[in-house]
Amino acid sequence: MTTTYRIERDPQVCDFCTDPFPVTAYQCADFIWAKDSPLPHQSEAAWSACRVCSALIDGGHWASLTDRAFEHFLRKHHVPFIDQPGLRRAMVELHDLFRQHMLRAA
Repeated sequence: MTTTYRIERDPQVCDFCTDPFPVTAYQCADFIWAKDSPLPHQSEAAWSACRVCSALIDGGHWASLTDRAFEHFLRKHHVPFIDQPGLRRAMVELHDLFRQHMLRAA
């Protein structure tokens, strides 16, 4: 049995690690992300990022961004060990889609 984790977006926190002090908003084309994954999600418009996550995004450090987001998610949600590999893969997929759909300034 797979557990589904639904995350409600909060514009007052980082969309990656949930830090309560987002400093940057990244415009992103809308996309639908793996409906059958542990984190079903439809991405719409901008994503907020804290100072640390923003630096990782701007520097192209995608694996480090995912590591940070995954570690923060585990601390907050206490995901069983058996579900963690699938959750990590889903998070990698989500961040890859974000990167592909992120609208860069001209």
